[in-house]
Amino acid sequence: MITDSDKFKARRKQQMLRFFGATLLTLLSFKIMLKQLQTVKYVPNLFQQNIKQVPSAKKQKIGKSLGGTVGITLGGFLMGITGTCWTLDIGTLDEFKQKFHGIDSQPDVE
Repeated sequence: MITDSDKFKARRKQQMLRFFGATLLTLLSFKIMLKQLQTVKYVPNLFQQNIKQVPSAKKQKIGKSLGGTVGITLGGFLMGITGTCWTLDIGTLDEFKQKFHGIDSQPDVE
């Protein structure tokens, strides 16, 4: 027999997992960006030239950097949304609408 307490615990666990999933996305995106920002540590000797990158390598770096930036931005927004929903105990979009329409529909006290 499932009680209200068990439903509440399962609901909070789902909200927690959503938040931690968004956090994981953000952290992995930061790790990708950190690898992209590290410079190559190649110090040429007296008669050696610097190694030039081929144009396709630049395109790969741009793609990875763009992916990391999108991941960081999306992860930040998701963390904000899921964290707010976790704090306010909102599980579905309908509950979100009810919660915030309830705030707007309060009559003003004069």
